[in-house]
Amino acid sequence: MEDWNVISWTSMITGFAKHGYAARAVGLFDQMLEAGLKPNEITYIAVLSACSHAGLISEGWKHFKEMHQQHGIVPRMEHYACMVDLLGRSGSLVEAIEFINSMPFEADALIWRTFLGACRVHCDVELGKHATKMIMKQNPHDSAAYSLLSNLYASTGQLEEVANIRKQMKEKALVKEAGSSWIEVDGTCSCNDYW
Repeated sequence: MEDWNVISWTSMITGFAKHGYAARAVGLFDQMLEAGLKPNEITYIAVLSACSHAGLISEGWKHFKEMHQQHGIVPRMEHYACMVDLLGRSGSLVEAIEFINSMPFEADALIWRTFLGACRVHCDVELGKHATKMIMKQNPHDSAAYSLLSNLYASTGQLEEVANIRKQMKEKALVKEAGSSWIEVDGTCSCNDYW
């Protein structure tokens, strides 16, 4: 490709990040900056995601701070979610919840589900229950939160709590949502559901 723009750079960074080549994604981001191109909000989501998947904590913090300080991009909910994922994957759950509490706006259910998923991985029931409570404040019928909390209880051997969660889901007629993907091309949306 002869004429690289922010979209082509971001596409390549995203591709590397999503396929497990975080170092290459971050390296490509550095090359983009050296080439004089200004990253956009999507570029930063890709770079923060790459840092998260590779456990590059200090690199992730650096890019999160620089996006506003050097490029004037105000972090959105998605950028905060990437940082919560980065901290959560590394097991820095206390730092993650402090980060969530310091956000300039109220954390949405995505942020709390991301944090809850990290609590499940690191078997932190107390913080997981707090995350579930925050999700339920926003959406009492969030089946994903119930499923994640149930999995957290199961991973810590609390089978009575698992049964209690499943009972609550049944009483509320909640079912685990199917995964889905969608793409819009020329104004037409194509959606696929996966069970």
